[in-house]
Amino acid sequence: KKEVDEANQGYKDGDIDLDTTRQRVAAAKENYTDAVINMLSETFPETFNKNNRLNVLSAKGDAEGQAFTKHAGKGEATAQRKEFVAEVGSAYPTAWVDARNQQGIRVFNENKRAYANSMGYIAIQRDGTRGTTIHEVGHLMQDVIPGLSDLEAAYRIKRATKNSAGNPEEYSMRRGERSFKSDTDLHPYTLKTYREQYESYYRMKLTERDVAAEEITIGMQALFAPYMFDALDKADILDFTLGAMLTLNGKMNGKA
Repeated sequence: KKEVDEANQGYKDGDIDLDTTRQRVAAAKENYTDAVINMLSETFPETFNKNNRLNVLSAKGDAEGQAFTKHAGKGEATAQRKEFVAEVGSAYPTAWVDARNQQGIRVFNENKRAYANSMGYIAIQRDGTRGTTIHEVGHLMQDVIPGLSDLEAAYRIKRATKNSAGNPEEYSMRRGERSFKSDTDLHPYTLKTYREQYESYYRMKLTERDVAAEEITIGMQALFAPYMFDALDKADILDFTLGAMLTLNGKMNGKA
């Protein structure tokens, strides 16, 4: 953060030009993410490994994948972009990466916004950051990690404000998306859920534990790319994220 602030201040003071500022800021962010990955690998070697890689599959001939691109992407990603996504595995627990790799990931270039779905498809900007990529991979983890959706739902209900009947208070976000109100200083995106979209797709009522949400994804961005979401100093999303990764990785290895 200090390096990023110094680079931006240098630009404001006229000491360095805009291109140099961008280069210094980008380098500082990359260094920050690398430092967190290395720290976790060294501190929790049974859980994290900086050499973890995601299994990125070819999408050629995949009819469902081609249908996915019609609303979320612009065709299969380049080999360079696939390699970029594969390396994001270093941010996730080893048992999580192994579970995800059993199904693999198919990567497309994004159309309007980064996107992921339960089929293992992910759409990422051609110039997307590791923070965005780590976020979207988090959605893919929700579909394969036992107990993760339960923990997210419990966290969401706990942090939401309650009405007179004791039920979580909801509010609508843009594009018809919904979240829960909270009297904490959580970023509003953190308690967002996709229940309505899932119910519309599956044509059935679902519980909070059955749908994609944003807790682990925002927590991962707060941990590895805090400039994406101002959540690093807010509530206990970092405690939740690290706790979820350590606990569920241990259970998957039979050690918790």
